[in-house]
Amino acid sequence: MSPLPVLLVVSRLLLATALFYAVTETLSSTSLFDPGYTLTGPRLTLGAAALSGLMTVVAIWLVFGIRTRVVATLGTALYVGHITMLPGFGAVDATILAELALVGAIALPSILFGGGRFSMVRAGWSNVI
Repeated sequence: MSPLPVLLVVSRLLLATALFYAVTETLSSTSLFDPGYTLTGPRLTLGAAALSGLMTVVAIWLVFGIRTRVVATLGTALYVGHITMLPGFGAVDATILAELALVGAIALPSILFGGGRFSMVRAGWSNVI
């Protein structure tokens, strides 16, 4: 048996875990509900909540293996948007680069090879309701 299907499942679950962690970190921040947290009024707080909701949906789809290539690409893009949208993103330091590189490395097998045989939807868009 090839180790590729196991790698794809682990990659998918690690990316979902990273997205769940980012959502939890964003929503558990006490400063998120502080009016001074936003840069342009309530829009950033609403944007952070909307982005967290999208990241949660993407993470759930990754756990179940639904449209893994597209969803892994979307999850990676949302994670990058999450890092750059929230306040405190000033100069890019080594920590931010390490986070982005780690998430990119985790997502790469899922983006390149899909979800493997342990995915729920493998046959293309025709089977998705």
